Amino acid sequence: MDLRLGPRTLELATELAASVALAVGSMQPLPLLLIDDHRPYPAAILQVFGLIRHRRRKRGRGRRKHPDLKPPPGLWVGVVRKVRNATGKLLRVRTWALFGRKRDIERRMRRLRLGSRINTAHIERLNGSLRGQQARLARRTRNGSRLAEALQWSLGLWRDLHNRTRPTVRPMDTRPQ
Repeated sequence: MDLRLGPRTLELATELAASVALAVGSMQPLPLLLIDDHRPYPAAILQVFGLIRHRRRKRGRGRRKHPDLKPPPGLWVGVVRKVRNATGKLLRVRTWALFGRKRDIERRMRRLRLGSRINTAHIERLNGSLRGQQARLARRTRNGSRLAEALQWSLGLWRDLHNRTRPTVRPMDTRPQ
């Protein structure tokens, strides 16, 4: 789990994707990523996990094509978009597969016991726990942090305690056989 402070930029999204890549190492299959519809995420994920694709010219004429990035086989990314009206009321939740097939993503989610449809409920639950246990992050509080370093230190301490004191539930497909 990585907790970062700051605006939601491409640089921050790339750092988060890189921390996921460091955490999983050379794990096969690649991690299942479930994200919200934040614009920098696809570019950040490709920047960290992507493979270089060299494209060819058609008919051998014209300018050479610049290489770009493509997702590696086995990288599955599901996206959730919450559609709200002008007052903020949730109208519907739209999901799709950014990389991989939606059917494969949902099958893997069922195997990992994360639900049957693409969702970000586990992250929302973690955010709720964090907000409830960290007075610095509660809405309308007098316990705010004046310095970003103090808040980052507090979040790191909470993360370490949360990871060490809570029992872990291992998903079905990672149990030793």
